[in-house]
Amino acid sequence: MTRARDDAHGLTARETAVVDRLEAGDDRNAIAATFGVTRATIDVMAQRYVISGVQLNGFDAMVRDGSRRLAKAVAATGGCFR
Repeated sequence: MTRARDDAHGLTARETAVVDRLEAGDDRNAIAATFGVTRATIDVMAQRYVISGVQLNGFDAMVRDGSRRLAKAVAATGGCFR
């Protein structure tokens, strides 16, 4: 298996190239044709390796909720906790 030069996450060079094209907004059918794979393969790579705005918004909401709950818990202890 060939690895990308700056491989920090275990992606092959081909996977890295596909992700780069996905992040650039290229058409998934065109990407599939370029790499000689099916559209379904590109869809799987996108699902595994590309973080969407929806996912980021969900994570942001989760962090904000956790921060609010922590602030309430700290306030309930009088501002200190052990």
